[in-house]
Amino acid sequence: MKCIRILVLVVVALAMASSAVFSEEEAYSGPDDPRVIEAARTAVEQLGPTLGAISLDFCEPQELSASVVDILGLISYETAKDDILESEEPKSQEGTTVGLVGFEGLEVKGDSAAVKEALEDLGAKKVGKKIKISLLGDVLFDFDKYDIRQEAEKTLYKVADLVKNLDTREVVVEGHTDSKGSDEYNMKLSIKRADSVRSWLINKGGLTDTKIIAKGYGETKPVAPNTMPDGSDNPEGRAKNRRVEIYISAFE
Repeated sequence: MKCIRILVLVVVALAMASSAVFSEEEAYSGPDDPRVIEAARTAVEQLGPTLGAISLDFCEPQELSASVVDILGLISYETAKDDILESEEPKSQEGTTVGLVGFEGLEVKGDSAAVKEALEDLGAKKVGKKIKISLLGDVLFDFDKYDIRQEAEKTLYKVADLVKNLDTREVVVEGHTDSKGSDEYNMKLSIKRADSVRSWLINKGGLTDTKIIAKGYGETKPVAPNTMPDGSDNPEGRAKNRRVEIYISAFE
């Protein structure tokens, strides 16, 4: 457990303050009286930091006496410890993220722990003010097809859940191909594949259609060489180029 230390005004400060401020005829309303608070501040300044406060070390517990608790209006030691420890625990809450290194500023409206898991599982990256998810076309589609493979639906469900847990403003689905075939054919195939993913996210993933845009780029944006330096085929490079990229706008 992390060691936590707090400083509590010592009882002598308020004792001095109350005796200095009130006479026997005056009513003492308690430590919240403005005159007591001001006098206590003066007393602590006169006592200095060493005498004006005591250190409570949660690694070496010590109880406050009942008089100190009552006069200072403090809560019990155990309650104070629990409250402080609880306040330091990561919480999943709207508008924040927890432990998302590299995704600072990401706006979460659902479970931030689920967001973190999805980002890791999907291999997501932050690109500018967007989340980028790259899915291999060979995983999503059969060769030269644009229908979503059943085996790929588990991955797309993760994408849909991620979008729902974020304060998402826009989702852009981009289709890409390798360089085999004509430019025109590849452009049409990339558009159809992007449309297929968009339709799946709406019809099965439960996302709002107005937030999702589909675009096709054909072979115009390769991420790897389609051929080797000697001009021979590069199957691994082509496989990387056959992909769908999803961009999620959900940053501040």
